[in-house]
Amino acid sequence: MVRGLYNIRFGADHCPYCGNLADTKDHVPSKGFLDEPYPKMLRVIPCCKRCNSSFSLDEEYAFCAIECYVCRSLKIEDLERVKVQKILEHSPSILYGLVEQNADNNSSNIKIDWNRVGNAIKKNLIGHAYFELGTDVGNIEEFWVKPLYNLSITELSKFLSDEYPKIVPEIGSRLSQHQYVISEDGKNVGHFVNTWHVIDEKNYKYFVCVESKTVKAVIRGKIAAFMRFQ
Repeated sequence: MVRGLYNIRFGADHCPYCGNLADTKDHVPSKGFLDEPYPKMLRVIPCCKRCNSSFSLDEEYAFCAIECYVCRSLKIEDLERVKVQKILEHSPSILYGLVEQNADNNSSNIKIDWNRVGNAIKKNLIGHAYFELGTDVGNIEEFWVKPLYNLSITELSKFLSDEYPKIVPEIGSRLSQHQYVISEDGKNVGHFVNTWHVIDEKNYKYFVCVESKTVKAVIRGKIAAFMRFQ
């Protein structure tokens, strides 16, 4: 069954984050989540300058917080991503904000503001939906960001799996170009399958499904993000 999308706006001139006139472009995922050399054919969507700039501080924070979390260190030299090392060298206040002093043994712990990280990631999930479906997501019914290890085995399996939708995207939408028809044994024609988009093998992949109205992402192989829209 092909679902007719309402309000399709390919090449639209409005910002998917606020609805105002778009006067610039935005990369989804944000380049800060990716390492150079960048993958070919980066996703770009229209947006307004106000939204583009308003997310920048939370995005820089998210890039750095996630890397410190993944590497389990607050030392710049211990971090794997050169891009994040440069951000912290240029903006040490971000690093200071991630430090939580432990008075008992005079040590330091990583303190992450997950609301700021979530704000940056939510913006990217909205952008993924807009890019793939060509329409606004409407109201967001559910959103969360958490370490993958916080998911149970059942939750993790469901989160990382592909989906076999009965409702497929509007023909001509970008997401429709990533639908495959296979059987569950991989041999006989049977079902549509909705797969993950791997942008950077080590750093970023995402998933959009029109039937379940969900967008998911895995960042640095450690952080899971989930959004359900109307």
